[in-house]
Amino acid sequence: MLNPQQQLAVTTANKSALILSGAGTGKTSVLVERLAHLLVEHPADSIMAVTFTNKAASEIKSRLELRLHDALAGLWLGTFHSLCYRLLLMHLKVKFKVITQSQQMSLIKRILTQDERDLDAKKVLNFISAKKDRGIRAIESDEVYEQVYMAYQIHCKAHLLMDFGELMLRCYELFREHPRLLAHYQHKFSYVLVDEFQDTNWIQYEFLRLLTQEKGNLFIVGDDDQSIYGFRGAIVENMMTFQSHYQQHDLIKLEQNYRCSQTILSAANHLIAHNQERLGKVLRTDNALGEKITIYQASDALHEAEYIASCISQLQVQGHSLSDMAILYRANSQADVIAQTLREAQIPFHVARGQRFFDRQEIKLLLCYLQLCLDPQDNGAFEYALNTPTRGLGVVTKQKIIDAGLSANVSHWEACEQLLANSTLSSSVHRGLTQFMQLIRTLTQVISALPLDQALQTIMDQVGLVAWFSRHEEGQERLEHLHDCLEVAAKFTPDAALELSTPEQFLVHACLSSVEESGSGVQLMTLHASKGLEFETVFLAGLEKGVFPSGLGNLQEERRLMYVGITRAKKRLIITHAKQRQIYGTSKYQKPSLFLDELPEQFVVRLKEKPAVTLRMPERMQHYRQQPAVVA
Repeated sequence: MLNPQQQLAVTTANKSALILSGAGTGKTSVLVERLAHLLVEHPADSIMAVTFTNKAASEIKSRLELRLHDALAGLWLGTFHSLCYRLLLMHLKVKFKVITQSQQMSLIKRILTQDERDLDAKKVLNFISAKKDRGIRAIESDEVYEQVYMAYQIHCKAHLLMDFGELMLRCYELFREHPRLLAHYQHKFSYVLVDEFQDTNWIQYEFLRLLTQEKGNLFIVGDDDQSIYGFRGAIVENMMTFQSHYQQHDLIKLEQNYRCSQTILSAANHLIAHNQERLGKVLRTDNALGEKITIYQASDALHEAEYIASCISQLQVQGHSLSDMAILYRANSQADVIAQTLREAQIPFHVARGQRFFDRQEIKLLLCYLQLCLDPQDNGAFEYALNTPTRGLGVVTKQKIIDAGLSANVSHWEACEQLLANSTLSSSVHRGLTQFMQLIRTLTQVISALPLDQALQTIMDQVGLVAWFSRHEEGQERLEHLHDCLEVAAKFTPDAALELSTPEQFLVHACLSSVEESGSGVQLMTLHASKGLEFETVFLAGLEKGVFPSGLGNLQEERRLMYVGITRAKKRLIITHAKQRQIYGTSKYQKPSLFLDELPEQFVVRLKEKPAVTLRMPERMQHYRQQPAVVA
């Protein structure tokens, strides 16, 4: 059942609208219902809906199919990158390969000349990504980063490689350089809807403007108070710019929060009101007042972690689920002492470090073998799979293959064929290389007629991945991940409109997927990673000056990050800070975060650690259990 403002957003006759959707106000429901409303009278292929994650796109699609009792063939629903990939595949008429950020990093390291080897490859990557996000190509320059960008650009063009930024930039250029093609899509799409609009960067917004400038048909959903990705190039001002470019738009505010208690929501409203230049909204809720927010001061980071562990233990005894608790922090470095303390207290937990599921070593290896079966000329896949499982083809042999390929200007595969033909290898290396290449040839023939999941199972069996990972640390967990990959493959539905085989589409899906690894128990993650999630109980750790806010970024964005953290909590919020903390190996006395003073006193209860007690686990845990941990 939609509330009046949600209903207005769903049914508005205006093609351009800004739906200002606060935390927990049901924006996904509004998007689903808006799409369902439009699909009653408009063909699916006349609508484009853009999300920022595959997870969000899948959620919208599944709810739409349930709502309409029908498949959504023709609907352009996906992330910016997946939709741009589809457009480029249709119109470039060349078979290009999409590369992940880790593959970009490896490529940049190979491109760096001897004089440039001291450059930080990650900083170079960030430089290139930032340029592409602003629509800027590499130019001839004396500046070293520009020179690497130029070399990277030339290499990618020659080898038909596209990173995520390139997908957006090339699609933008395609529309700019081919007015008739742009006109075709401007006419084709009657409605363009965008989720999480506050996270758009320059080129994403310009891409949307090109598509919608004729009809003025841009429907955006977002929350300027949750714009926290400025370091990635997100421009919160795009929401204000939208209002000047689409002057006939509707502005509809969703302010009814269904997630948080009144106490938590009131504190969040009070905090975010300290920011300037907001579009402006005040969230409200019919939920109960709930518990006060606990603010606990510990003597140091260890005692802070022990206090958090004691709270979790008490809540668990009271019957609360561990999986519905989260510990959020500003930087990953804060996780170590918390994780160790939970481990000692025997509290199950999972640390979310932002690793994508498809970036796990075992999954990457399996997919590299699949890639080689489709294209043995793929140098990246060749290098990754060559000596795993081990077959006597170590670093020296790999470098010899790379050098031979560079010298003859051929792929690693072709270089190996030449090396084997010239008989310049030792007998053991000759044997290992011959066996590896024959394995790929055999697999290519065997899996060609198999369904995708059976093809992957065959690769696992023939390569010996089960036996290989069984001998390693965390072997059982790795094998479970491989099994999960087979399940994903079994459910994978290729796009019939794309002229690619199912395995090829699956590899693209794996590259573009934003699905991260998951685990059970208490969830530990950065505040940035928590966006879009919700938990019964949330711990915000490290609320100290220089830690959070960090002092490195924009204070208003840091406050928005605090707002995001507060509004992840449904019923219970516990905030901790320490008087002393190890920072970069040095013990420093810490001042409380200014954000603590921005929380109204009527909504909080402040606790301090009792005089230090030198006890060990589990005695220390017992000491903390004797203190008031959670205010009921």
